[in-house]
Amino acid sequence: MGNHVSFRPSDSTGKVIFLDGSVHEFDEQITVAELMMDHPQKVVVEFQSAVNQKRPTPLPADKKLEMKKIYLMLPVKQGKPI
Repeated sequence: MGNHVSFRPSDSTGKVIFLDGSVHEFDEQITVAELMMDHPQKVVVEFQSAVNQKRPTPLPADKKLEMKKIYLMLPVKQGKPI
């Protein structure tokens, strides 16, 4: 048997996936800064940019996360995100 993971977000929520595999769903707009305050030494990137780019660009702290999108929370290593 295998596992099936779908990365298609539901219509009314956004999702943040953490490195440990846990998922936080949000149904109200939050900012990158709010997530970074709760999770120091981490940055937020859009899932699609992480898939499409060799080195995804961290989102600015004042960016409001959009519903219907998936984001990843990645650790900062030596001043740069992984």
